[in-house]
Amino acid sequence: MRKLTGMEPVSREHAEAVLALCVKRYECQINGFTIPADEHGPETKIPGLGPDDHPKLVENFRNSGHWAIVWEAGDFEWAYRFCMGDINEEIAGLMVDEGVGKQEAGRAAYEPPVDLGALLGKVHLEPYFTYAVGIYPA
Repeated sequence: MRKLTGMEPVSREHAEAVLALCVKRYECQINGFTIPADEHGPETKIPGLGPDDHPKLVENFRNSGHWAIVWEAGDFEWAYRFCMGDINEEIAGLMVDEGVGKQEAGRAAYEPPVDLGALLGKVHLEPYFTYAVGIYPA
């Protein structure tokens, strides 16, 4: 496999662990969720994505020699927020439309970068466009 960066790719185990962090973070979008009944209305089930729309682990992404998580059905710019943290502008915009102040909406809609936990120092993540995250050795 040709290595564009000159680095050996991370192990499959580490790449799968990063994918598991992605799935955990976006579990509600992937699997759906239920809004319980309250004074505003009955219980509402929000469907998840079909299996073809789940994030996927891709080996040798774009002939780079490295792993990537590719999720074209994810929120716009999910890859940037996953790696570096940022405000989810779609959520913040909806909150402002409902009368929440811009600063408060920005704070509430902020997504911190993923906590790599035990993978810290072993992998480095970089967004690749808005739909993919490259997984590299640290």
